[in-house]
Amino acid sequence: MVHSPTHSPDRYRQLIAPRVSVLGPPGIDAGALGEHLSEYYQVPLVTQRGVEAELVELGEAGSEAPVVLALLEYQAAAAKSKKAPKAMTPEQVVDMFRWKLAQSDCRNRGWVMVGFPNTAEEAELLCTDGKQDVVGGGGGGGDDGDGDDEDVQVTYNVNPLNAPRKLVVVDASDGDLEQRVTSLSDEELASRHGDVQSFQKALALYRSTHGLSLIHISEPTRPRL
Repeated sequence: MVHSPTHSPDRYRQLIAPRVSVLGPPGIDAGALGEHLSEYYQVPLVTQRGVEAELVELGEAGSEAPVVLALLEYQAAAAKSKKAPKAMTPEQVVDMFRWKLAQSDCRNRGWVMVGFPNTAEEAELLCTDGKQDVVGGGGGGGDDGDGDDEDVQVTYNVNPLNAPRKLVVVDASDGDLEQRVTSLSDEELASRHGDVQSFQKALALYRSTHGLSLIHISEPTRPRL
């Protein structure tokens, strides 16, 4: 039993399940920081690639869970397509992360999540169970009294176990990131980013969306813990 967290800070830290989201642009290697935090806190490291691998393994073992079947169906369609496969929808990606965060190891011990969520839509889907419109009573309703002019307040039903307690954002200038990527060996570049053009597109997408996810998590969806 820990009588005072100030007297036993290391033991007290273990009583609070850490939920940390590590975000950063392509090329910054946020995964390395995520791995370090995961080892430090001794909690699962949650990445999209890792979650997909777990679900595929369950599918090979015969699981018919909806999230497993959805991923296998997507992968089968992508393998048959002669064109570049379409990206998974935000709902499909969030369903995978929700599945992982609902597992007992994440529920009981906490987690460190890397590279997700990337957009406001993903943050809302992950951290809430949906949103509910609440009609206020301040509007006059107009001449016909039908209530069309009443104010509508949107409130979010937060799922606190899916919302990170802490956000860790690592960043660097675009020039430094591109220099770092171009210094990689051909094999490393292909495995991490595909090619320089793909990296530049991913970086531009990150710059246009990641600020929205930070605002969305830290304000309307942050639970009071």
